[in-house]
Amino acid sequence: LKKEDYVRIRKLMIMMVLHTDMSKHFVDLAQLKNRVTADNFDPSGEDKEKIMCSALHLADIGNQGKRWELCKQWTDRLFVEFFAQGDEERNLGLNISYLMDRATVNVAKSQLGFIDIIVNPSYQPLVQVIEKVNQNIDNMAKNRESWSKIIPEYEIQREYNEKKVEELKSLPPEKRGSFLNTLKNTPACPSKDPKESIIVERRTSKTTSQLKDSENQYFLSFIIQISMISILS
Repeated sequence: LKKEDYVRIRKLMIMMVLHTDMSKHFVDLAQLKNRVTADNFDPSGEDKEKIMCSALHLADIGNQGKRWELCKQWTDRLFVEFFAQGDEERNLGLNISYLMDRATVNVAKSQLGFIDIIVNPSYQPLVQVIEKVNQNIDNMAKNRESWSKIIPEYEIQREYNEKKVEELKSLPPEKRGSFLNTLKNTPACPSKDPKESIIVERRTSKTTSQLKDSENQYFLSFIIQISMISILS
């Protein structure tokens, strides 16, 4: 690459990665909505970089737009990590981060709010630019319905987790280590008997990886194509 192209690409990549910061989510989304509805909206010109940033951010948070079997699997994996962090924060006497307290969070119920407040509103402006996003919006509607049906199952898991947390608190400090390690491996997904649940593997299987890649392919293709157009224009 020529030096000027390298500098331009590097600047663009940094800007896109910084755009995934959730602390700026609502401000950035409001700005995108304003631009999309503006008379002078130009996704291939002035507004190109904003669309690219939004597409990458949506790829980052858009798991609920995948097909149900993949969406649920990745959500369960995510909450294994979330709850493990919450366990460690509790053990250190720190405030537990949002959505990371296994004793209080119903995973299925949390996804309804995530869809309604974060993900679905983020997809809407991009529909006017990326037509294929409509498939993700359809998936999301189906996923929301699926999550709502299994809230009671996840509540059973939450109640089980709550009891385990209370059990942990009752142990003397020298016995909490091994118990905490066991608790961290408790799956987020429920079963009829949580004690018989199969631990969610943290390592992504080849099949799952392939599915995820195919689901995100058009996002990656879109970003690469616009990057090249940006460089050559």
